[in-house]
Amino acid sequence: MNWVEQVVAEFGRRIGIPELSFDHDGAIRLGTGDLSSISLFYKASEAASDVIIYRTIPANYLTAQQYRNALKLTHYRFARRWPLQIAYDQRELILAFRIPERAFMLSDMEKALDDLGEISNQVSNAL
Repeated sequence: MNWVEQVVAEFGRRIGIPELSFDHDGAIRLGTGDLSSISLFYKASEAASDVIIYRTIPANYLTAQQYRNALKLTHYRFARRWPLQIAYDQRELILAFRIPERAFMLSDMEKALDDLGEISNQVSNAL
């Protein structure tokens, strides 16, 4: 078990899912109470790797203003530990942070998940 897997396992124990681990594709996806989901993606390699932590918002009820707001939130003036990246795949809006593997810690993972939850609320509440 490498460092990233250890951090994820510890996070799982903290939230009551002691068997939390990446699947064979290097992914974890957890549902939330608001129909969105939080996910992690990680593939260990000899090259520098990143852990991608992302949150999805179902796209079927988002307005044009909410999409504009999501794009505005990626601007550098919103100082964050990691740059916010967004994507859209016709089913969901994806809000993501890339954390370098060498800097990935439990506190970073928890901070990223908190920040993504807050950003998701900002997007969803934009009218």
